[in-house]
Amino acid sequence: MIYAIGILSIFIFAGVNLYIGKTILETFKYFIPSINSYIYWVIFVVIVLSFFIGRFLKKFMPEFISRIFYLIGCYWLAVILYFMIAAIIFQTVNLINYFLPFLNTVNQGKMKAVFYIISMTIICIILIIGTYNANVIRLAKYNLQVKKNIDGIEKLNVVMVSDIHAGRIVGKNKLEKLVKSINSLGPDLAILAGDVIDDDVNLRTLESILTPLKNINTAYGVYAVFGNHEYIGKNTRYMTKIYERLNIKLLVDEVKNVDDRFYIIGRNDMACKSFTGKNRKDIFQLTDKCDKTKLLIAVDHKPVELENCKNSGIDVQFSGHTHRGQFYPLNLITKRKFKIDWGYLRDCNFNIIVSSGFGTWGPPIRVHSKSEIVQVILKGTVN
Repeated sequence: MIYAIGILSIFIFAGVNLYIGKTILETFKYFIPSINSYIYWVIFVVIVLSFFIGRFLKKFMPEFISRIFYLIGCYWLAVILYFMIAAIIFQTVNLINYFLPFLNTVNQGKMKAVFYIISMTIICIILIIGTYNANVIRLAKYNLQVKKNIDGIEKLNVVMVSDIHAGRIVGKNKLEKLVKSINSLGPDLAILAGDVIDDDVNLRTLESILTPLKNINTAYGVYAVFGNHEYIGKNTRYMTKIYERLNIKLLVDEVKNVDDRFYIIGRNDMACKSFTGKNRKDIFQLTDKCDKTKLLIAVDHKPVELENCKNSGIDVQFSGHTHRGQFYPLNLITKRKFKIDWGYLRDCNFNIIVSSGFGTWGPPIRVHSKSEIVQVILKGTVN
């Protein structure tokens, strides 16, 4: 079954790219008839395969070259999406015109060429704006009141970052800027809510890339959980060691009593089932160990099982994973799949904040969503 799906995916990918390549060539030839088709197809095939070249053949070439291929391939994935949207629009207009003719006087060849030239221009603009959105980091700030006294703390300043995806796209320089931004907020507590690394990483350079995280300054420490990409890349054991060296407290279905003032409950990502065969612990198992008169903070990479979290006594949950779809129209899917795919939701005494993430997966662009750092000022009741 898996092989059948894989073969079908390859045929679909090849067919879609063949359609795109043929359409682009016809468009260019309409305006520049002298284009050499053989040279065009060689360049086009290299672009189409660049993601796979950069990802799976990286051992056979220098890192910077494989990274260039990988980057081109990532951008091409976004081009495929938006080009196919343009193609659907064009074919829909054609279909309507077939049954209700309204373009009979228009030269069809010229109309198609002009439409796709405009479409390709718009796609280029989208990629430029999306790249800008992915590289300009915004601060998402929330002020929350919880119905508990946070022992001896007037307000708890929590800074959360999810989905850094450090690796081939997000490097050391960007992490140094991230740490500088976190420290400028003067956090009492810092949370890394999963997918700190990408699944396709060079383990020889990974620790160097993550080293800046050691410089995060907080009063109560830095806490992390695994996301699905740590499992996909089979790097959980490696990351456990790195977190130890960076003085980051990794919580895998664990409860931490912080200075006898509040609890942090770090949940294992649901991907653990697929990659280890083991289920993660039930949230009720974890909260049963807690004094529920104190503040309970949960960190779960995915914003799931929210009803259980509410009923187990969690006061605030931090999540990521969704990227808010990362680029339109995928946000329509995440909005439908999750009860909350971005922002803040309150349900009785349960609060959840979902971040759109700091980094990106695949295409290093964001359309409709923005890269962000989350700051939450938690205030409790006053005795």
